[in-house]
Amino acid sequence: MLAGLLFNSGERDRIREKIENHAWARNAARCLKRQADEVFASDRPTRASLGAIESAAIHFSITEDDQHLKQSELLLNACKDFSELFGTVSASTFDFGCNSLYTGHRLPHLCIVLDLLWDALSESTRDHVADNLIRPAVDHLRSNDRRDSNWQTAHSTGLLAAGLVLADEKVSDFALNDPDHGLIRHMTCSFLSDGLHWEGSFGYHWGTLRNLLLAAEIVRHTGLDLFSEGEETPHIKRMFDVPIQMAFPDGSLPINNDAGHTTLDHFHQEYELAYARYRDPAYGWVLRNSDRTSLYALLYGELEVKSEPPDSHSLTLGQTGWTSLKHVEGKAYWDSEGMAVILDHGPHGDWHGHPDKLGIELFAKGLKWIQNEGSPVGYHGQQHWEYFRKTLAHNSVVVDFEDQHFVRAGDDVFTDLEHTGKVTECVLTGEEKRVTAEVDWAYQGVTYTRTLSLKSGLLTDAFDLTSSEEHTYDYVLHGRGFLEAVDAEMEPARLPQTRGGYEYFTNTSRLKSGERQVFEFQDGGWPDGRFVPTGSKLLVDVEGARNTEFWTGYAPSRLSGVRMPFLLVRRCVESTTFHLTFDVE
Repeated sequence: MLAGLLFNSGERDRIREKIENHAWARNAARCLKRQADEVFASDRPTRASLGAIESAAIHFSITEDDQHLKQSELLLNACKDFSELFGTVSASTFDFGCNSLYTGHRLPHLCIVLDLLWDALSESTRDHVADNLIRPAVDHLRSNDRRDSNWQTAHSTGLLAAGLVLADEKVSDFALNDPDHGLIRHMTCSFLSDGLHWEGSFGYHWGTLRNLLLAAEIVRHTGLDLFSEGEETPHIKRMFDVPIQMAFPDGSLPINNDAGHTTLDHFHQEYELAYARYRDPAYGWVLRNSDRTSLYALLYGELEVKSEPPDSHSLTLGQTGWTSLKHVEGKAYWDSEGMAVILDHGPHGDWHGHPDKLGIELFAKGLKWIQNEGSPVGYHGQQHWEYFRKTLAHNSVVVDFEDQHFVRAGDDVFTDLEHTGKVTECVLTGEEKRVTAEVDWAYQGVTYTRTLSLKSGLLTDAFDLTSSEEHTYDYVLHGRGFLEAVDAEMEPARLPQTRGGYEYFTNTSRLKSGERQVFEFQDGGWPDGRFVPTGSKLLVDVEGARNTEFWTGYAPSRLSGVRMPFLLVRRCVESTTFHLTFDVE
């Protein structure tokens, strides 16, 4: 062991004691061994080889079992340059999978291999890895400036590990302390004051946090404790607190911007490390369903984990611009049937943002009824750009069939924060929780204002649009299961719009009426994997108004071949207010 990037000799002794005395740790060690065995899958290096080589290096360091050592060294020497393990050297954002992001993600793990196997490798192999693999990767990372984006966090984590294992203080100092690119900047600026990553997506929050956690562990062994940095609540702890604060009662996380369907249970490995560093019983509660076989459980997991459900309350994330209203609060919130709604009134989030201001997600009676789909098809997919990233694919209002105004921030968090909504009223305690937010830049000449009120398990929504000119306003909800009008008959009709995402709507029907209408979303057992319908219903009561059309139909979902129902309420007027009430039976 050279620098002790992942663990030092004293921590290695404690890992061995865990394996000897605790069944969960022995199971984790067996998982590590199975991953290490993958080095024998091929004599030629592939992108999958690095994970196996790293597992073999950790396994060897802990057990001194050298059966994987020769094969690992063979694979390392077979790599002519770092691209064979990391991907090509293209810096193009649109050349997905072959870019500096891959290098940033993977370089720390190659450095860990060299660190752990330093004394066991031949001098020629050590020189080859350092000079032909790591140093060129460092040069490549320095060639692609991504400032505040998740890419740069990956770049700087790779540079930090390389600087330490190569004893290159200039590289490691840049990675940690550079005012525009360093990890200290990312910890204090790219992660906002409320703890969430500035790109406004839990997918990229966790992806970026994983790199920052690895960096914090790496420098912890040099004597620098990033885990304690920050006034009152440490910065990194806020990053672990915010997913718990914003989770729905079943532990699922909001789907904003480029994100997927995830729950707190997907992050047991990360919360193992969080519990080890902060001993917060709320983190132990997240681990209550874990088998504790992750790598971080083996390396850093505590012998005893105290667990207590966290108190959950209505709150606003000030910089992120998300407000969560919760009917049931406290410890009773978890696994309850209480209603919870989240309103997005913050900045877009740059490259991974969606034009979805004043959009909502609604959870009640154990199900997410109104939801976003995030980015389920990937950025290479035409449907991502033509539908899922459109304003129409979110639960907001589309004006004149166009997306909301969206300005790229150029990887600069402070530029992105310049375009955000304004909260004009927020009541988070008492019998009635309420929030009002407005945006005056989403559409030129139109002021957006949305008020949500949650009382006694009933949600009311007032979406006000004000302009001096006539516009077409489409209020859109994306639900679950099946949708039908309760007391009216819809007529099959085709939406006349053929762009802006409308072309992806199918099985559409229309009703022209200025009268109050009630619609019913009936749980169909999907799209969240339950498959067996619960029999629950979401009733959406729409207050009548002149010049109103109601459209229903089905839209793409994250599941191939499965479509989700939508309700679209259209008005062609100068100004209007959509008044709706939501109730679950």
